[in-house]
Amino acid sequence: MKYLKLFSISIIIIFPLLLEAGPELAGRILLQVENNGEAWYVYPKDFRRYYLGRPEDAFEAMRDLGLGISNENIEKIPVATAHLSGDDSDQDGLPDAFEHAIGTDSNKQDTDDDGYSDKQEIENGYQPNGKNKLIHDDSLSSKQSGSILLQVEQNGESWYVNPNDNLRYYLGRPEDAFEIMKTLGLGVKNDDLQEIGEGDISNIKIIESVDHDVPFVTQAPFGDWSDQRQQDGCEEVSVLMSVYWARDMELSKEKALEEIIAISDFELEKYGEYRDISMTDVVDWIFDDYFDFQNVEFKKNVSADDMIFELIEGHVLVVAVDGQILENPYFTPPGPPRHMLVVKGYDANTDEFITNDPGTRHGANYRYKKDILYSALMDYPTGYHEEIKEIKKDIIVVKK
Repeated sequence: MKYLKLFSISIIIIFPLLLEAGPELAGRILLQVENNGEAWYVYPKDFRRYYLGRPEDAFEAMRDLGLGISNENIEKIPVATAHLSGDDSDQDGLPDAFEHAIGTDSNKQDTDDDGYSDKQEIENGYQPNGKNKLIHDDSLSSKQSGSILLQVEQNGESWYVNPNDNLRYYLGRPEDAFEIMKTLGLGVKNDDLQEIGEGDISNIKIIESVDHDVPFVTQAPFGDWSDQRQQDGCEEVSVLMSVYWARDMELSKEKALEEIIAISDFELEKYGEYRDISMTDVVDWIFDDYFDFQNVEFKKNVSADDMIFELIEGHVLVVAVDGQILENPYFTPPGPPRHMLVVKGYDANTDEFITNDPGTRHGANYRYKKDILYSALMDYPTGYHEEIKEIKKDIIVVKK
């Protein structure tokens, strides 16, 4: 027997919440509160914002950005009964189109004749057309949070999984979908909105796994860590690996040692330093001056997702880090406070960056969790253990 708890519902008006831009906004509907409330959708697959425009435009954008899902799986995500509109033949509070989507009878308030209306049963976790409790999968709901789902085994009905509550909201007709999106939207300042890249609906770039074949050597190719030029050679060898990759050149241990020594001696003679080299000096001194290689770009204040998209675009990255934050078990404890390495790939399944870390002989294809590597990003000044006055999340993008 089903025992339902019936609740009185109060209507609460929530004013738009002003948020700072960031990855946590993935899957959100954002409203430009400083303009005319224009709506944007931050697509969870690429973390770009897409303009929703008019209801018809918004509906098409949602379908273009939608993810197909089976009936079996969509039933595992709890459904919301709020913010519904449209014809309601049986006057049970559930529009006909909504009932068709969930498989109930739009002409009967109580599809399974058990004494409780379809809406009451849904809101209390029971099947509206059966005797059992609804079986929900919290893990699936969380995984699809912020997604637009399309019922591919039905008629392509659209649902939006609201990140606020992980409930799926029926999108219905274009005007209904647009109103739901605006109702569930979060207010955002113009400056914060500009921090989120704008996507092109005709050229969506999905975050995916990528791994470039970059040659690997350590900064001490034959283990001679007593040579200061090799002990402090992470910058030189990171550039070396990336340039040889870009030029499709083979890199042996012998050649690597020769180049590391030559680069360090070149820096010392021309610039007076080779130990700690800042990223801008790495670009100017090593890439440009030593290798005569200009197909690089220095990017400031990047996000982890910016790094991923550079990799997807076919580039590799040279990054400066606080090696102690990385907690690499192969480093001599506690690890180098100033370090440089090559980011060559990203594994979307494990959420890991794939690196060539020259600080250990185990550094080929070494993986760091995305959040850990990003938190370790830290440019440092040229010199020898000079004071780091500001943490900068900058990268060097190397292109073929």
